[in-house]
Amino acid sequence: QVTLVGRCNAPPRVTNTEKGHRRTAFTLRMERGKEKTYALVVAWDMLAEQCGRLPKNGPVRIEGRLRSWQDEGKKFQLQVVADGVQLLNEPQPAAAAARQPVDA
Repeated sequence: QVTLVGRCNAPPRVTNTEKGHRRTAFTLRMERGKEKTYALVVAWDMLAEQCGRLPKNGPVRIEGRLRSWQDEGKKFQLQVVADGVQLLNEPQPAAAAARQPVDA
């Protein structure tokens, strides 16, 4: 089980398989300082429907499992098969948050 937090790097690609399953794939961009890491995320069926509406650069939290295989060029590939996806709120700058009215 893995949990990743990052941003949807590009609009998700939604496709249907020959057997009628919905599949959505997108790249998750994770940043730590100047270092950027990318992970391919795949979601299936009902979760794929939800992931298909993720906004580009939208912050998301992904929970899932790792899947690896060796492609025809003998390179190892790794992807995250999503079990859960949560769209996160954008952090507000401190000045904007200070101006927010507070209900008493």
